[in-house]
Amino acid sequence: MAKKQLTDVEKLDKICGSREKGKFVRWYCTLEQDRENFKEDMFGKDHARKLETCKLWLLEDKVQEGLKFWTAKTKYANLHKIYMQTINKAMEGDTKAIELAFKYSSNNVLFDDAVDDLNDFFNSTETVKAKKLFQQEKKGGE
Repeated sequence: MAKKQLTDVEKLDKICGSREKGKFVRWYCTLEQDRENFKEDMFGKDHARKLETCKLWLLEDKVQEGLKFWTAKTKYANLHKIYMQTINKAMEGDTKAIELAFKYSSNNVLFDDAVDDLNDFFNSTETVKAKKLFQQEKKGGE
């Protein structure tokens, strides 16, 4: 029997280490104007979390990997939507859209890996310092 393929959401949850952290990553990666307000019970009544607590998850390696994964997925999906809209306009005879469609197809810059920007952020000095501080505090609390 074939193994069940994981959905992107299930993959994200697995990468992050928990369903709650995966859900937070999806919420965090959604544009502010498009996402619902943060609610302490958004993970279920038995798993209430404060926003400040969830933001600390951003310092965890697994959650950072989840951010990279989800950002790449959503970037590709959004670029694909834009590309398809441009193609549709081009098919209708819009000369600017035709020009853009040729640029998109000949220049893979739009389809480069979205993870590069996040890698730069996660390797920045401030992030590394915050991560070390988080790990020290975590060890001190155990």
